[in-house]
Amino acid sequence: MADCIYDRLVAIYSRTHQGDLIQCFVGDAHLVHSIWFVIEQQINQHEFNSYYSLSNTATEGLSPPSQLVNIHEFRLPHPSTIVGIALRPASTGISISYFEEFFCYLLLQQIFRLSNALVGNQAIEDVSVAQQVVDLCNNELLIHPSNSQWETVGRDYFMRRIRFFTSRGLTIQMCLPAFPCKSSNPDKVAGVLPDRGEELALRRLYSVSRKIKSIYDPGVSICIISDGHVFSDCIGVDDDKVDEYGLRLRELNEAIALQEGQPRGVSFQSLKDIFHSTPKTVLGETRASQIELPILKHFLGTGIANETEFCRQALALACQPDRSSLRTLIKGQDPAIVSLYRGFSRFMLEDLELHPRSQSTSRSQRKKVAEKISFEMLLRNQAYSNLVELFFPLHVRLSIHAHVNSGPKFGISLFDRSKTRVIDNLSDLSSIAKPSHDLLHIPTPWHNCVFQVSGSNFTYIAKSKLIHEARMSGLIRGHWVRQDRDSASGGYFHIDAPERTETTQITSVSTSKSPIVSSVPTRAILTTEEVAINTKRASRASPSFIFHGIKRLFRYRSRSSHSHAPGGIGVAS
Repeated sequence: MADCIYDRLVAIYSRTHQGDLIQCFVGDAHLVHSIWFVIEQQINQHEFNSYYSLSNTATEGLSPPSQLVNIHEFRLPHPSTIVGIALRPASTGISISYFEEFFCYLLLQQIFRLSNALVGNQAIEDVSVAQQVVDLCNNELLIHPSNSQWETVGRDYFMRRIRFFTSRGLTIQMCLPAFPCKSSNPDKVAGVLPDRGEELALRRLYSVSRKIKSIYDPGVSICIISDGHVFSDCIGVDDDKVDEYGLRLRELNEAIALQEGQPRGVSFQSLKDIFHSTPKTVLGETRASQIELPILKHFLGTGIANETEFCRQALALACQPDRSSLRTLIKGQDPAIVSLYRGFSRFMLEDLELHPRSQSTSRSQRKKVAEKISFEMLLRNQAYSNLVELFFPLHVRLSIHAHVNSGPKFGISLFDRSKTRVIDNLSDLSSIAKPSHDLLHIPTPWHNCVFQVSGSNFTYIAKSKLIHEARMSGLIRGHWVRQDRDSASGGYFHIDAPERTETTQITSVSTSKSPIVSSVPTRAILTTEEVAINTKRASRASPSFIFHGIKRLFRYRSRSSHSHAPGGIGVAS
């Protein structure tokens, strides 16, 4: 977006009252020195308790010479640290100027908190500690595509980020944009709220955190930056559904943290946490009323909350790239951009097939809508990435998308590969799904469901459609295991494995809808009906018998004899 703050950024810094540079968070440290040299006298003439700004200040050392910058600084009377932002002036309008002041005020509050947290403990000069942390993260978390640049440049970049904290004796800070909301596609998920998938993902992060602490005592803190409200209107999820998902997710995280004894291991922030104040609160009603927010495109008629829509508008105005520039990258076949765009398009085309508002449209019409939504998602994805860079400038940046892992972002797997299997075919549970070649298909809890099979030690990750169709065909029996908040365990499907029996008799069948899907479309409700089946069993089957039996059991019948429309599935008794 023209004149967005991210594109005009010169530097984010902290300094002493005497003008000595403490930390350059973003930008050129030499440039910060030159800025301070020029404006030192002007700044010292101001007395303030918190925030002030200087517009159109001439600086040395920039190209062209004596270029103008806007200076925004924040300090409190007692701490010795002052944090500041230097921006190139916008080319147009008082509206941008007032929004700039509002945004910089929020950003400087965040930077001030980070700056205070940089007061270290006893520094650890032993580089081997950082190397062990890097190796652990590589082995436990990171996922490498075929074109990974980890060994050539990525490891060194990751190491420098880790060393920033270990050399100061500080808790390592990581951030992960993730856990948005459940997909609106009932072919993918079992419901709208967190379940065993989210539980397993959180426990994996806590497990890595615990292992890092065993190496490096200050440990690690992982901040999950939920991007649900960034995309919710694009993917057909109401804003209040995202809020409910986030609330339940935080409750689950608190329960797991209590079990793990790591109260600060994993934390959460969202778009609404970042934009925690309004322009009216910061600027006053008169100036706030002159800010012109962009009008966003909405394609699926989702429920929009005013507070959330403001956050999306502020995100776009502050950090969104120019539309024409992004189209140029797509037309120029930029590998990362094109791969992400195609991934978004494929996802949206899948989801629109079952979305209520697209049922009366043709596939070609849905494809056009999917492409429009995907471009909007690409814009917002880049905007959110830029926002994270500004508000979390020192954090090790993790991602649930695949990256070449050269930095600054590193792709991770949220599921423990030694205990889970991602499958795309129920006919053979020992066969792992082939890895995807795009940036989007690292399996996540919010695009899949979780099931377990009696007698197997693995947890399986799959699309809920597989369970739907197998149950509809009468090929499997099982039930939905409800969430247990007291034990911090999420809901999941449990499938009965074939067993050797003398006689097998169904003595009772009862169904009850799980509250986890109280607002899921009709078809998805099926996935959480509990089917209780009591049988007389003679002996427990061996693991090999289980896998061979399941392979026979899950062999699909011809689709021609089981065609159906969404919502028209019956439960096999």
